Amino acid sequence: MSSQLDFIFDGYSIVGAGRQQFAVPLDADPEWVKRLAVTNASYPNYSSLDYAYRKFSDDFIFVHKHSKIDSLIHSALAISSKITSSVLEKRSRLRGLPDHFGLLTSGAAMMRLQSTFKSARLMAFHGFIFETSSLLRLALEQIAWAYQVRKFPDGKVKEFSPRKAISELKKLIPEAGELYGRLSERAHIERKHLRRLVDLSGEQIRVLLSNKEDILYEVSILLDLSDWYGIVMEMNYQEFYDSFEFIKKEHDFFVPNSKRKSLSSVSRWIRKASKYEEDNLKVRE
Repeated sequence: MSSQLDFIFDGYSIVGAGRQQFAVPLDADPEWVKRLAVTNASYPNYSSLDYAYRKFSDDFIFVHKHSKIDSLIHSALAISSKITSSVLEKRSRLRGLPDHFGLLTSGAAMMRLQSTFKSARLMAFHGFIFETSSLLRLALEQIAWAYQVRKFPDGKVKEFSPRKAISELKKLIPEAGELYGRLSERAHIERKHLRRLVDLSGEQIRVLLSNKEDILYEVSILLDLSDWYGIVMEMNYQEFYDSFEFIKKEHDFFVPNSKRKSLSSVSRWIRKASKYEEDNLKVRE
């Protein structure tokens, strides 16, 4: 029988066995995945795919049935990946940008954020709470810094600290300040976080390296930051975009678009997560 490695990176699972493994989207059609896996398994011993399919298709475990919490986390990570990828793709199409130091450094920070988001998604998938919180705080600092320095001259950019940029971002996204405080608090391993560090339910204390049941809050923040990433990217390049998805013009000023698709996707996920936590609370009671 084949095995499936429980793995996600930007919305993909690994299918196959041993060294003959390949990645497929998490939402891929099961029959399509099965046929790909059979094709993979047929090499190099079987020339007929029909024969290989009849021989292997009932024996292979191609599609891993994730738990509800896994499925909930996976769907959020896929949403985050879709949002940030679309933002980067749109930004990559811009040409003829001015040689302005503030805009250049701001843009570099925003492009660099794709690595931070990918890392945060991977940590969230594994249920690494403190690592996820630290990466999300880093992402928020980078977003705020990029928004603040976009019009700064050379010298001022070099002297400006990312930790001081949150106040400016709050003018655009009021929730940013409170969120930064919560992330700073949750990213530190302190005594009050004992419940998130160890399991005291048994006779022995068990250290929790991973805790997916307690990471939904971090995942919701990941979605918020993915959405804010789009807002700030469009704000920074508002003079160069032909159309906008994340922001709109109101009384001669650009503000976040309350009807943006990304916000709708995030809100739908939040409702699902709230329902999951509500149902689990009833079970525990």
